[in-house]
Amino acid sequence: MKKALNREMVRSIYDRTASRYDRLHGFLTGGSDDRGRKLLVDTTVKAGNCVLDAGGGTGTTAIYAARKAGKDGAES
Repeated sequence: MKKALNREMVRSIYDRTASRYDRLHGFLTGGSDDRGRKLLVDTTVKAGNCVLDAGGGTGTTAIYAARKAGKDGAES
């Protein structure tokens, strides 16, 4: 069985790539990733909704959702 990476190594890899990920992913998908996020939020989130970010990515979709939910909504 292959040994798991240690925490410091994973954190180092993430720290080096995280700041560029959204920009690179957007470029490689021709912007369809962002359009998909906005479509998802536009069709599911209403003003005042509570929004839960389950930690499945960079948080970009959660930011769009929180903005649409507004100050009367909640971001968890």
